[in-house]
Amino acid sequence: MLNALHGSYVVSDGNGGYTTQLTQLGTVSAVSSSAITVKSADGYTRTYVVTSSTSVDNGSDVTSDISTGDTVRVTASTADSKDTATAIEDTDVAGSSQQNGTGQPGAAPGGTNGQIGAAPGGTGTGTGTGTGTGTGT
Repeated sequence: MLNALHGSYVVSDGNGGYTTQLTQLGTVSAVSSSAITVKSADGYTRTYVVTSSTSVDNGSDVTSDISTGDTVRVTASTADSKDTATAIEDTDVAGSSQQNGTGQPGAAPGGTNGQIGAAPGGTGTGTGTGTGTGTGT
């Protein structure tokens, strides 16, 4: 799914039920403390609700750190015609030296920058620079 522009999938909610999740990679066309609108390369546009529970850059940033024109990957849950962002990854920041090497979402714990999208505990490929060390199991 690393190369997916957008899509939906169903996952277990951990309580015997299921939830529909969305993913989208694209350019931010609008962002505020309560919503983000993303447009993918194929023209698909969607607006997601942002809440205090939305994780931005694995918890290291907030929505005010995201700018119009940034490239982001949004993971969201959808229910009752409401799409709520659960995680936003600013890919413009993910490959830069601003990351500390502790691993990106989907990277092996303690992984290095550039491992975005690797399976947990696995290895990944990609580009990026950064410094730091991480520990993982």
